[in-house]
Amino acid sequence: WSFAENQYDMIGEANISGDALADKIDLFGWSGSTGSAKWGISNSTTPADYAGDFVDWGKNIGDGDTHRTLTKDEWAYLLNTRDNASEKKGVARIKLSDTEYANGLILLPDSWICPEGVTFKSGFADDEGVDYYATCQTFTLDQWQKLESAGAVFLPASGIRNGSVMSDVQSCGYYWSATASSSGYAYILNFYSDGASAGRYNCYNGRAVRLVCEASSQPTALQNAEMVEIYAAAGRIYGADGMQIFTLTGQNVTEMNGQLSGVYIVKVGEKAQKVVVSRK
Repeated sequence: WSFAENQYDMIGEANISGDALADKIDLFGWSGSTGSAKWGISNSTTPADYAGDFVDWGKNIGDGDTHRTLTKDEWAYLLNTRDNASEKKGVARIKLSDTEYANGLILLPDSWICPEGVTFKSGFADDEGVDYYATCQTFTLDQWQKLESAGAVFLPASGIRNGSVMSDVQSCGYYWSATASSSGYAYILNFYSDGASAGRYNCYNGRAVRLVCEASSQPTALQNAEMVEIYAAAGRIYGADGMQIFTLTGQNVTEMNGQLSGVYIVKVGEKAQKVVVSRK
């Protein structure tokens, strides 16, 4: 599998190409071990094709090194059971260009400090529909990058696939959990412009995945490195030749140096440092 370059990226209607799945997809069945539907790469809507042992998205929970979907309880924690949960979620539209946008749900980390120059409004729109995301709040790409640098997560409203039929792109988001329900069903997170909740749905439907990994069990050069002598001023980070700049979620934004604002990780060789950048 490959990861999308940006959190807001989604394939949408291009998940389907004729009667077969496209080469690149982002809506998968919650698959069992049968060959016809293995790893969710199938147009089948026959429940029996998705029976068997769980072979992806969560089988290896607990080994610490495997990317996986969140469990039912982990989704519930983010949505409802953590402290001030209602203040740490909200729908929004990210305006990517004059003609392109991404609707979705934003989840904030437990320890949240909103970056300077951006206002985040928690909660949901008054009604359901594609355009209602924008009525709740709309962020420019620059504003979103500030939120992302502070640890915000964006789940795009990537829709749903039933066999070869796509629907609800930019309207709804459906994200698999790693938790099975009764036979032929699994738990998901689903959201609309006017709300988010947990549910259970047919394993054969094509739905989105958001993969995570236990950070504490994956030491990296960024976590263990010595400090680098660098400083920041007026949206730019200064330091050494060959430095690379990353958001806290791992996006390389080196080419944006000079237009930065927020918290970043700067890496020079095997050394790294966290830096706070202001536009002033």
